Amino acid sequence: YDTMLNGQDHVPIYFREWNAAKIPRGLYFKNSDSTPYRLDFLFDIPNGPDGWSALVYNRDMTDFLGQRTPTKPNENHDPDHAARSEEDYDSMIGMTWSKNKIGALNFGQSSPTIGFETSSGAATAPTIRSDKEKLKYCYDVDKGEDLPPVKLSGSVNSTNKKVNYVKLYYLIDNPTIPTADTQRKYLTQVQISEHELTSWAKFDNLQITDEDDLKTLNSPSSQGHSIYIYGIDDQGYQSNIVEIKVLPNVKVPIHYICGTQNIKGDNYILKAEGDSYNLNDTDYAPNSIVSNGIHYKLSPNQTNLSGTVTTDLQEINIKYEEVGSMAITQVPKLDFDTITLPPKPKYYNIVTQTDDLQIKTTGSIAWKLSMSAVPFSQGSETNRLGKADSLDGLLYYRKPNKDSVLPNNPVPINTEPKEVSNSVDVASASVTNGNTTTTNFRKVWWDKNNPPKQVNGPLLLPPNPFSHPMGTYHSTVTWTLDNVPN
Repeated sequence: YDTMLNGQDHVPIYFREWNAAKIPRGLYFKNSDSTPYRLDFLFDIPNGPDGWSALVYNRDMTDFLGQRTPTKPNENHDPDHAARSEEDYDSMIGMTWSKNKIGALNFGQSSPTIGFETSSGAATAPTIRSDKEKLKYCYDVDKGEDLPPVKLSGSVNSTNKKVNYVKLYYLIDNPTIPTADTQRKYLTQVQISEHELTSWAKFDNLQITDEDDLKTLNSPSSQGHSIYIYGIDDQGYQSNIVEIKVLPNVKVPIHYICGTQNIKGDNYILKAEGDSYNLNDTDYAPNSIVSNGIHYKLSPNQTNLSGTVTTDLQEINIKYEEVGSMAITQVPKLDFDTITLPPKPKYYNIVTQTDDLQIKTTGSIAWKLSMSAVPFSQGSETNRLGKADSLDGLLYYRKPNKDSVLPNNPVPINTEPKEVSNSVDVASASVTNGNTTTTNFRKVWWDKNNPPKQVNGPLLLPPNPFSHPMGTYHSTVTWTLDNVPN
């Protein structure tokens, strides 16, 4: 590439800014006189050249390999240092792409797109550089995470001695610069005190705080997003536009399957491209799931529970195997009969119990039982009356005396489910036949006397004094069975 500029052929070539590995990202050239032109070359892009260098014009390119470092190992390749000076006379930029970038092409096939980026500007305009080429901005707002400000840092240079300051602005995704000052998104004003080619004024900790912009940068996208920084000096010259790539955020659905059946509601992970993930021993991949009374366990030797997030990662299927089932097969109807309130509050036992509370499991499965109840009210069981006279907090559940885990015993029962029993506590009341275990709570609630006496289970504690109308009161109890991971 011949570096003739504005009719002049002896044009010095300079190194551009470094990338993260402190290798120049490209070159630029401009005349050393007052001609206000500059041309930039950016090679550090996907499918950019594998080798490049500043050369003397008409150099033989037959065996040219190029490099992204200076021609001589001890040569200074700091940003803005000359890669080829005027003393070398006529200059050019050489570029080469390796064969594997092209590959073997059959008839009718096209090669992959290769190239480089160029931009031109006024040599007297300010130049902006960012300390970062890429950044990660990934927060799961659906799970309660806040969106913090995006922090930016870099430096500004101006060789125009009339310039005292440069105002910095930013754009999101669209690099089109607004013409009206009121439409520009202001960052800060950088003072320019030195005007040498190698004099750079730093800016640190600039923040993007606009809520809509932060939501855009955080939104999942296969291409990611871009932040563009540009500046305008106090002489009206506009700088180059610096692009900072925001890595794509990838929202990956997680499915829980047994065979072809989904056994649990989907979950997801939200990560930035390149992030690692490991679902082992986390809530994302529970060892045990009970769904519709069937017990499933995590299948062993799954390779997709950890890895690296890419934009091609469409889903994660976590596999389970059926190992057992559990169900409440019978529920009781409880009657506390007619109650004559004593002077002091007291618990009342069940007087009549129709049917039993019974749980049946297959396989190796542990469970816990919770109880809840709606407030007592008058009327029939199917047609409640007098909601204004409803009674809440009358029911309690006494667990076996050996239990000391719960803070209250008896346990107060209301509309929120409260754990009242589990498979370990009532093991003595369970009978196993083959692969099936049946637990009958009649053996838990009542002793073996004749007639039996209630020792555990539901109790009634009426308020005292009782200010509600006399009558028959009903409540509906809900028993909930959950698995216990083991």
